Amino acid sequence: MQDLNSLQPASTLAPSRPLKIASTDIHSLLAFAYVWAGSSMGAQILIRWLRKSESSLPMRYYQTMAAQSANWLQVKVLISEQLRLTDIQPDLIIAHAINWFEGIIAYARTVSTPKNLKRLEYAQPL
Repeated sequence: MQDLNSLQPASTLAPSRPLKIASTDIHSLLAFAYVWAGSSMGAQILIRWLRKSESSLPMRYYQTMAAQSANWLQVKVLISEQLRLTDIQPDLIIAHAINWFEGIIAYARTVSTPKNLKRLEYAQPL
């Protein structure tokens, strides 16, 4: 939250549907774990880019997520172990993961960019 506050004026969030996870559906849980762990890996890439290209922007969120990337191997092992079970359907895990990614993207599009935050259109590719 401290990072968001430093981007004054504060971002405004449009009303959106919260992403739901069905805690009784193992496929949804495994997909969530995959998306979360993958996002933590992506945060490492974003931090490197931010440090190089936009070091004035707040990074606490990405640093926190990147720290979670240490769990990536455990998540992969967990998912691999679950895939060995006969009642686990990989296609359902993939479908749930796609829904998670699409939901995150849709939610991110509801966030307005603060007027004082310059556009990053000139940014160099990673």
